[in-house]
Amino acid sequence: MKKLFFVCKTSSFVFCFTFISIYLKLHFQFAISTENSDDLLELRKRPFKHNKIETIGDFVRASSPLCGTIRLPQFTASDSEDQQLFILETKGRIHLTGRQSCSVESAAVNSGLKVKVIFKSSYLDLSKSDSLCKIYHARTNVSFYTLNFEEFFKNSPVEGIKSRIAKSKVSFTDYSNVLRYLLLYKYGGFYMDIDVLVMKSLSRLENFIPITMLKTEMLGGEDQCTIPNGTLNSTRLNGTPMHLKAGHIFAHEWLHHMNASFSPKKGWGQQPIYSGEVAMKLMNASSVTNGLVTLNQGHPLDIAAELLFAPVDWREVKTKLWSSTEVSPESWDELFKCSYTVHFFSHVTQNIKVRGDARREAYSYLAPKHCPKSFKNIKQF
Repeated sequence: MKKLFFVCKTSSFVFCFTFISIYLKLHFQFAISTENSDDLLELRKRPFKHNKIETIGDFVRASSPLCGTIRLPQFTASDSEDQQLFILETKGRIHLTGRQSCSVESAAVNSGLKVKVIFKSSYLDLSKSDSLCKIYHARTNVSFYTLNFEEFFKNSPVEGIKSRIAKSKVSFTDYSNVLRYLLLYKYGGFYMDIDVLVMKSLSRLENFIPITMLKTEMLGGEDQCTIPNGTLNSTRLNGTPMHLKAGHIFAHEWLHHMNASFSPKKGWGQQPIYSGEVAMKLMNASSVTNGLVTLNQGHPLDIAAELLFAPVDWREVKTKLWSSTEVSPESWDELFKCSYTVHFFSHVTQNIKVRGDARREAYSYLAPKHCPKSFKNIKQF
């Protein structure tokens, strides 16, 4: 309020009145329609912390009708396209963080796919960052939607699972696990987590899922990025990124397995376990190896090397992607040379700061190349 008093004291009456009107409008969320919905009630009772007006830039952005809070359209079958990539926000937030915005931007720039960002919330706040607002209004190959989970689950292998997921302490993860497979089963396409940065086109890949095992010492071939089939062995598969055609038997069996096995008490890490169990069942094997296999009904599935999508194991990302010693550009390039994407595993790195030091931080080395708009707002990383 002191800042408001200072503005009014040093400005004309018209400017003061306009400034206060916009401030109150943002603070109490009067900009959103008054229809009765759970999302609206949640917005009204939530303190509006992320639209602080402290600079002229904040004032201009907040007063812009293009960068306010918008209602998202429902994703329907008519929105499905060939060569599409799904990204999910299942925590119920009405905005994206800087790193999440980077993931969306890098996918739009590099993946060669049509990016569909689907929110649990019915609203999206574009005033959080200039970069997200620009990405939204560019309307090139990125679209933003919401999805009614309960309606979407109807007449599917996971109908009725929503009530069990709601009891889970990590329900946002469980929703993500179910939704990725159900979206791919119904519509086909790619899926990736919202903490993955895309560096290369994914458009030529199909019907693949990464195996959860890193063995860089096995790299060979002319490009030194080839791992021979049958050399990686695991009982788990990583569900990001991945691609399945609509109606794929792996997605169908995964959903049935999830519905039969899921318990809200199990916590983190169920998706890789379920994926491995389904693959082993379909392959009639006690473990999974990398390579192309043909499942029931002639459905192909490429068990891909995890190195292609996550060059650093999740247990090492805090030390390898945030290095305590200086890393040369050549060393960064060597680390990422074989990978289509980099998974930053936000569940272990979200509280590590990004300061813009490209000699120690992978984000600061990669983001200026692959998500430059998002990285301009480095304070939001």
